[in-house]
Amino acid sequence: MKSGMKFFISSKANIGNLKISLLAAVVVVFCICSLSLQGKPSRKNDGFKAYEVENAGVGNDGTYVLRVWTTSKSSRLSVEISKMNAVHAVLFKGLPSGNGSSAKSPLAGADAEEACGAFFASFFESDYARFVNSVAVTSTVVYKLPRNRYRTGVVISVAKDELRRYLEDNGIVKRLDAGF
Repeated sequence: MKSGMKFFISSKANIGNLKISLLAAVVVVFCICSLSLQGKPSRKNDGFKAYEVENAGVGNDGTYVLRVWTTSKSSRLSVEISKMNAVHAVLFKGLPSGNGSSAKSPLAGADAEEACGAFFASFFESDYARFVNSVAVTSTVVYKLPRNRYRTGVVISVAKDELRRYLEDNGIVKRLDAGF
């Protein structure tokens, strides 16, 4: 009977160790998954659908100056995402009136985003950045939101004339003098 008792006590200790090992494995898997998702901008969740645009005033000839409000999981990534969102707004949404400037229509239009999806997918990987002339870092405003999210307002200058020329050269929009 004593040997049976030893087995019962031994089994209880093994089950306790097994529970602790299983719990540790679950915690490790959770940590790895959360770290792998952290810091990667996602256009679906952090990009185009989570921004607002204000006209920030009159810029130099051939540029639009706008303030982009971006909601993101990282305040550091918000500035980079705001650059992408600024170009996206100039291309597909246009700009509202305000601060001494009239409303501006989009360069490509909302239908061009779907019609030329492959072109714009590669465009927003790297090419968009060359049309962002300047980012006024001193005017950046960051608000901490619930659930570890940030709302960042950044004043950005977009070279709209160069952007339009780029779209014309790639056949996305018609040249302004094409109808004459």
